[in-house]
Order: sequence, then C-alpha cells, then structure tokens
Amino acid sequence: MAHPLAVTPFSLGLPLTRAEGLWFEDCGLIIRAEKTIYRVSSAVLAMQSVVFRDMLSMPTPMDAEMIDGCPFVSLPDSAEDITNFLKAIFCYGFFDPAPAPTTFGILCSVLRMSRKYEVDELKKRALAHLSQAHPTTLEDWENVDELPSWKTESSDSDGNIDQNVVTVSVARQVGATWILPTAFYRMCQDSVEESFVMNDALDASDTVNLIKGLRFLETTGVSDVLAFLNIVLLYKSCCTGPSTFERAWGLQKIAAHLRTLAALQLCADGTQVMPFELWSADDWKEMGSYTCKHCISEMKKVHSRRCQKLWEELPEIFGLPSWEELRKMKAEALELE
Repeated sequence: MAHPLAVTPFSLGLPLTRAEGLWFEDCGLIIRAEKTIYRVSSAVLAMQSVVFRDMLSMPTPMDAEMIDGCPFVSLPDSAEDITNFLKAIFCYGFFDPAPAPTTFGILCSVLRMSRKYEVDELKKRALAHLSQAHPTTLEDWENVDELPSWKTESSDSDGNIDQNVVTVSVARQVGATWILPTAFYRMCQDSVEESFVMNDALDASDTVNLIKGLRFLETTGVSDVLAFLNIVLLYKSCCTGPSTFERAWGLQKIAAHLRTLAALQLCADGTQVMPFELWSADDWKEMGSYTCKHCISEMKKVHSRRCQKLWEELPEIFGLPSWEELRKMKAEALELE
C-alpha cells in the first residue's frame, strides 16, 4: 500500500511546473506541492528528514504512478513553503545561520516545514533567526532594531498579512513560546483592541490575553515607567541648576505632554504608545532645561528600575510563563550552553 502522502492523481492532466533550481536530472525522487514539481535526491532528503526517511523506506507499490520513470510524493503543503524548505536543504547559501540575511516569508516556511518533517538542525537555525527579533532581555530589546537578520518583502505571502499575527501563529505551531511576549507587545503597538477581537487567525485565549495586556500597558504600565516625573522634590540636597519650582513646573509640563500623547495612543510613526517607547535620549536632553545633572541621574535610575520591573512582568501580563521558564525553553530548543 502506498504511503498516504504518495497518492496523487497525475492522470487528471493538471498543468505542472518544474521548480526553478530544484530539478536535478540525475536525482530519482519527484515531489509535488500544488502545481509545482521538484526532482531531488531521495538519499539527501532521507538523511536530513526523519519523516522522509521513514516514508521513503517503504517499498514502492507495483502500480505506483511515475514521472520520467521516477516515483513521486505528493505533499499537502503550499508550493511556496516546499520551495523554500527544499532550497534550504539543497541550495547552498539560501538559508544560512543568523545573522546571514533572509526574509520573513522564507523564515516562516523553513520553520513550519522543518518542524513538520523533522529536520532538527534546520528548525534550530530558523528559530535562531526568529529569536533575534524577539529577545528575552530588556537590554537586547532596546537594541532589537540592529538584530533581525530577516526582512519583509512584498513578494512574501506572509509579508502581506499582519506579520505579528503570523509570528504568533508560527511560534504556537512550533512551541517557541519564548517568542510570544515580545510578539504580543508588538501587536499592542501596531493594533487596537477591536482588531484583536475581529482577527480570526488568533486563538481565543490569545485574544483575551492580548486585550488584558493592552489595557494594562496603556494604563498601569505607562504610569509606572513615568513615575520618576513625580519625584522631583525628593532630591532636597540638590542645590544646583534651576530652582525647585522651575524644575517641578518643567517636569509637570513634560508629564502632561506624555499623558496627552498616551491618551491619543499614537507615536509619530502611527503605532500605539507603549511603556518602553515613552522616553528616549531626546527626552532626557530636553529635561536638562528644567533640572540638574544630579536629578537627571537619579531619575534615570528610577526609570531604569521601573522599565526592568515591567519587563520581568511582561510574560505574566500576557498570561505566559515567566522569563526564567521561557529562557530555559529557548536554551533547550536551540541547544544553548
């Protein structure tokens, strides 16, 4: 009896297209995904994939359909996913380890297929790429724009959908739970509550946790990271810079501006105002007009502590395990020391 994946009615005469760069005349296995066919080495594929090794070890039935004298396997996956997956296996340099560049669409394809067909080394490579954009420490989060090795291209099917939703979906599929806190945080940055409710691609429990997390970040989270603006009178020993009254007035002015900004829920780039993005180097510079270096130094310490505290709470805010547990999951999945 043929393997369930190997039953395909080629006799229907559907138009098929050979995959560019994945048709090797000296190889003896034909694979089909949608209307695309591939001719690759069964030995190499079996060596890389546990699923293909088991499948190809089964005897070929006498009545099995053939193409160019070669047995074929029909897969239920999209042609895009299988093309990217096979190129990652057979085409040198197509999907190198991070920080080598790749695209979001390729990354998602390789991660989904390597998990499904049990290509462990490829799965770890894809997880390492994705993890670059979803760090587990606040320090790495603050430098995350410099880290991702992948980019979104308009030609990627995944790139045309909400990238954050795709990230959550893929992370759930492959068990990469440590990706979720920052993926959820980005969704809060880029979406409004109504969009969570209307998004059918999200699991119901994720939708509930996202709404709860968004409400917390917009209120308590924002207040916590801006708490240092309310402690100007604490530094009584400071006798330099503008007067206490001027400092208090200046900080209240800045605080009022930020509260207004938070109420509008929009940053300059159109994203939601979230706690970690509420205060920048430019803001500290502006504060120099209202207070002295000593006060700013103390306020920076308070701000840093509040941000770190909120970061440690971030997984729990979205109903996820603690960072400690998530880092253990990540280390085991990527086989980190």
